[in-house]
Amino acid sequence: LRWLSICSREMIVVPLVLSSCPNLHRLRVEIFGDHHRLTLPTLHIEHRLKHLIFADSYGSLPIDDLRSLLSYMPLIETIEFTFADIS
Repeated sequence: LRWLSICSREMIVVPLVLSSCPNLHRLRVEIFGDHHRLTLPTLHIEHRLKHLIFADSYGSLPIDDLRSLLSYMPLIETIEFTFADIS
């Protein structure tokens, strides 16, 4: 598997996908819902992912959680973020 697009309420799917798909080069993640909280497992992942497209539909993901998520992808070359602003 080289390319994957996922849509979920739970951020936990990202490290699980990375640990399950070692040959993944491009990942698109859309997180929906306004009450998600990143709870990362204690996995040691250094994935070779090159391209990440990340959309947070409600713009509620804390920057520290995003930093933790990116630590799984030290070789990333391209990141595209979309954060919605909901009143």
